[in-house]
Amino acid sequence: MFKKILASLGKGAATVDLQCDNHNYQAGESIQGQLVIQGGEVEQKINQVTVRLMMNVVLKQGSVTKEVAHIPLVNRDCIQPKERKVIPFHYVLPTNIPISRGTVSYYLDTHLDIEGGVDRKDVDRLG
Repeated sequence: MFKKILASLGKGAATVDLQCDNHNYQAGESIQGQLVIQGGEVEQKINQVTVRLMMNVVLKQGSVTKEVAHIPLVNRDCIQPKERKVIPFHYVLPTNIPISRGTVSYYLDTHLDIEGGVDRKDVDRLG
């Protein structure tokens, strides 16, 4: 019971890591990799795992971040203690996005939605 309480607060909870084969991509290229969900100390219910392609633009007034794409990967699942789930990841970057340079950059924001617990995130910059 104590471990469940700790996991609900984020200690000993499941983690998520998106591992891409490369980090330098161009518009229209395919991103290949895998999503690794590592179980924590207790069984946890996963509501959803999504990856968002985000664009960040730096302006004189500050920076603006915009979601370019929303990529759902997992709906309703369960992760056992210490279990390791590996899910293949494949996404083709849109061809109509601005080139990443200077003030424009992109990253993948992975979100693990855990029922009744602290959600986990992973951020991976694209070159």
